[in-house]
Amino acid sequence: MKEETKRLKEIIINKNKNTAFIVFLYGDLGSGKTTFTQVFGKSLKIKKNITSPTYQIRKDYKIDENLTGFCNLTHIDLYRIEKKDIKETLKIIDLQNISSIKTNIIFIEWPNKAEKLPIEADIKMFFQHKSNKYIIDIKEV
Repeated sequence: MKEETKRLKEIIINKNKNTAFIVFLYGDLGSGKTTFTQVFGKSLKIKKNITSPTYQIRKDYKIDENLTGFCNLTHIDLYRIEKKDIKETLKIIDLQNISSIKTNIIFIEWPNKAEKLPIEADIKMFFQHKSNKYIIDIKEV
């Protein structure tokens, strides 16, 4: 995961955007999506323990802006959300607003739970867990 973390950080830091940097995380349960988010957060020197937002849906973590130019990592998990409730949930977690702030990085687990999200990914990451090894494929959009 170290190589993928380094690669993603380089992509994010070098991307000049007027909105948040959005990363969609795809993969089965236990494939490493939250683990990757934890490793990535540590690489950004986030001091708070990063845990799965499965029940809260959204968790925010402060980043030292001097490290990357970003101030906040938002971790969203749509696993438990029914398709019929996606629009309302996205309003509640204020996705439109947080995605408009260019100093935010947003990781969204299970984006495929929504038929269509109101935001586009900058990166799509695909996770597999095989033989006690995480396999991660990063695709720039």
